[in-house]
Amino acid sequence: MTTLGLQEVELQPGKQADGRTAEGELMVWQILQGAGLMNLGETQFAVVPGDVILIPATQPYRLTNKSEVALRLNQITTPIPNPS
Repeated sequence: MTTLGLQEVELQPGKQADGRTAEGELMVWQILQGAGLMNLGETQFAVVPGDVILIPATQPYRLTNKSEVALRLNQITTPIPNPS
């Protein structure tokens, strides 16, 4: 059985969230409100409501809120199954 974690995250205008996902954990973000700039490894792209972003385990990332409202997203986390 796989356990999923779900939380709503809010990023205020001009603020950023960055880091790496936990070893062995996959993250999916669904943008609900606002607009931002996403850096995922060496790739940079704009995000808007409706976008879904897959963040692989250990992948460096940064999301910056570029809108004048709070950027809201659903964050779903799941462990990556052990192949053994």
